[in-house]
Amino acid sequence: MKRISTLTLWSALLGLLLFTASWTVVPTDGLAGLTASKSTSREPMFAGTRWQIVSYTLAQPIDYDGDGKPDSDLTQFLRPCDLDNSISFEPTGSMAFSSGKLHCNDTSLYSKKSGHWLFSEATKTFRIIEGGTQRISEWKVLEASNSVLKVAVRYPEYPQATVVFITWKRA
Repeated sequence: MKRISTLTLWSALLGLLLFTASWTVVPTDGLAGLTASKSTSREPMFAGTRWQIVSYTLAQPIDYDGDGKPDSDLTQFLRPCDLDNSISFEPTGSMAFSSGKLHCNDTSLYSKKSGHWLFSEATKTFRIIEGGTQRISEWKVLEASNSVLKVAVRYPEYPQATVVFITWKRA
């Protein structure tokens, strides 16, 4: 029974990592003021490199694993095959996901996923447009350097409204 519960938790966390936010359909005119780095005068620090996740934490702890204790650092629940996945934001505005050297049995779609990104330097807002569907995820960039990218993502229904902090390192 514990194994079924653990598999359910892994599936939920994997879904969050794959989609990286609560997706909603946003019309194209909702993207006003955002441009890919190719169109801006200064390329954002996170563009042109691959990033691997190093931290996945919650602003408000929840009992993620059902042990009765609130969890704020969900990184501990990631498998090694999840931790070696990477995402890249190309200067052209395209992006790609890679499942890394270690493949999880349930992440075959991860390496096939693609999309586009847009960034507003004025608001430090980063939007991910899922390839082919126009579904958009919005991130707030908290830190961006040559070696670290940290964002805050609001999940309105995870399982209660919360903010997730995701930190990547240069792969």
